[in-house]
Amino acid sequence: MIRLLLNAEAPMTSEVVTRFGGLPLIPTDSAFLWPTCSTCSGAMQFLGQILFEDNNATRLVLVFMCQNDPGLCDEWDASLGGNRALIVAIDGAVRLADAPELGFTVRDTVYGARVEVVDSATYNDARLRWAEENQGSLRQILGVLGGVPSWLQDDETPTCKHCGSKMKFMAQLEDGPDRKTAMNFGGGGCAYVFHCSCEQGSAKFLWQCG
Repeated sequence: MIRLLLNAEAPMTSEVVTRFGGLPLIPTDSAFLWPTCSTCSGAMQFLGQILFEDNNATRLVLVFMCQNDPGLCDEWDASLGGNRALIVAIDGAVRLADAPELGFTVRDTVYGARVEVVDSATYNDARLRWAEENQGSLRQILGVLGGVPSWLQDDETPTCKHCGSKMKFMAQLEDGPDRKTAMNFGGGGCAYVFHCSCEQGSAKFLWQCG
């Protein structure tokens, strides 16, 4: 069974759900620092948030990527500092984070995501089956939750910086439902989000293009 992520109407900004664009949700009492790029030192762009359950707790993975000088800040790599995936625990009141005034930090488009289970062996087969059965565009498929990644290049599963273990695959993301507002994954590429459930907890993000 494949859990496809499908394009949906933008939710209320205060809803603790998976969505893309806008501002990230954080706990009200969080001392949140907007991530900056290790290469150019500029503030990164918020791509979206993914809701998941881990160790019986509700959490969001917030995904950021530098877009101040695309292609020159190693923003495709999981460990070189051109992107960031942050885990925040959601166990109380939440608020929208304040975006920095400088840099390409907020995407203009906002859209939600819904999950539909497709009886298929692989993500690629599930995408084609869904599009055929629903007479829909492949661009309405935003990605997949869980399972195994469908790598466009070599396997680049990252390791946790805390415990050194291979990280768990969380989601594969397409660049979005509209080419004009697509996330910059090298032009038709895919992004991959991983997390680790060790005591410290961490997440990583990378993308590949064909």
